[in-house]
Amino acid sequence: MKTFFFTPESPRSLALVRIGVGLLFLYEFGVRWPYSVELYSSDGLPMPFFPGTLLEPAALGWLPTSALHAALLFALLAVTIGWYTTPSLLIACLISTWLGLLDGPGTFNKYSVIGLHLMMLLSVSRCGWAWSVDALVDRRTSCHLAAAWPRRLIQLFLCNVYLGAAITKLRMAHFMTGDLVEFSLLDNHWGCTAFGLWLFEHRELLGPASVATLVFEFSFPVLVWIPRLRWMLLACAAAFHVTIGMALHLGIFSPLMLVSLLAFVNDSDLSRLRILPTPDSSTTDDGRWRRRSLLIYVTLFCLWLVAALVYRQYQESYKGRDSIELATADGNVVETMLLEQKPAYEDYFHRFEIGSRINGFRTSGETQQFQSGMTVHGLARLADNHPSLDLDWLLIAADGREAARLSKTLDASFAYATAGFELTEELPPGQYRIILMADGYEVARKSFQLEPRH
Repeated sequence: MKTFFFTPESPRSLALVRIGVGLLFLYEFGVRWPYSVELYSSDGLPMPFFPGTLLEPAALGWLPTSALHAALLFALLAVTIGWYTTPSLLIACLISTWLGLLDGPGTFNKYSVIGLHLMMLLSVSRCGWAWSVDALVDRRTSCHLAAAWPRRLIQLFLCNVYLGAAITKLRMAHFMTGDLVEFSLLDNHWGCTAFGLWLFEHRELLGPASVATLVFEFSFPVLVWIPRLRWMLLACAAAFHVTIGMALHLGIFSPLMLVSLLAFVNDSDLSRLRILPTPDSSTTDDGRWRRRSLLIYVTLFCLWLVAALVYRQYQESYKGRDSIELATADGNVVETMLLEQKPAYEDYFHRFEIGSRINGFRTSGETQQFQSGMTVHGLARLADNHPSLDLDWLLIAADGREAARLSKTLDASFAYATAGFELTEELPPGQYRIILMADGYEVARKSFQLEPRH
């Protein structure tokens, strides 16, 4: 254990993590800079992640909020180039936490929490000793080795992320069936990518992909420590996150996880890459450049802050907005519109399918041609958070008459509804339909051909 945590090693792999995290968060908060007043200040409409608790930071006015956001961008830029790395990491971590907690829906999410942990762990490391301005200013740091424990903590943190994700998925009743992935691929906000829609068209892949995800997330925290399997696990992790990035809109989550995986790259691996040479440590300085570097850092920070606030002050969008008066709709017109509107019961249903067999939460077997003596099964998958519904399953014969009806009440806690119709000899051959109705409204129908038994 002592060797695992305290063996001296080069900080080059953590320097790569530092550069990647700095660039990604610089982009993330850079695109939010034009909207910082609306998102984080009391002059906008902040939506705290923990409203009404001690964890809710106070929303400041537009001027201090703009100053904080500008200071965060400067700190992230300094983190990327490794300039006063530890103070810059601490500043970036504190301000991004403050702003993130003020914008729960957009800023404070899974990847921002992962990034905050990485910045906190990097701040106690020597990641600024390689490929950085700090190493150029003080060449003495470029030849130093550092204890391995910050990199080990990042590795253990990533293993915990995978293990926690696997346990969470395992507790979801609909993940193993592929339904959760299917919902995500069709989500207007997270999904609907070109690759995601292709996956949706090949639903037979979603179930195996869900199982493979669980296998990977459970096996990575264990097998990655085996030297012979390390690169294979890292390649699987990289392919996993690239696939997620292509299938879903998750912001910088996939790039951030790819950057985090660099913590598992050893210095011996980097030494084999000639494009990443070991920093030169042939010269040292007498301290003058370190003092000058601090002066330049503080001066540029002040100039950056002044320029950002001047830009914000004279930005046209914050000079004031003309109020827009909305006309009040006539109450009778609104009431008529609501009365004429059909309840959107179909929005509660995700899919409706039929088959000759039912296996768990899927139908299989024959779906178009049935023979007398067989049973046709219907299965409906409902979206989560639906109300209790009175369901009616109607079997309609070729002549339009109702051949059979099954009724049941579906509790709000259930996500699946099933029904089975036995196709007896008394039913004449022809084109049949199964109609699903909820509270008296038709929500779905499927047709099949009933053939006489040969």
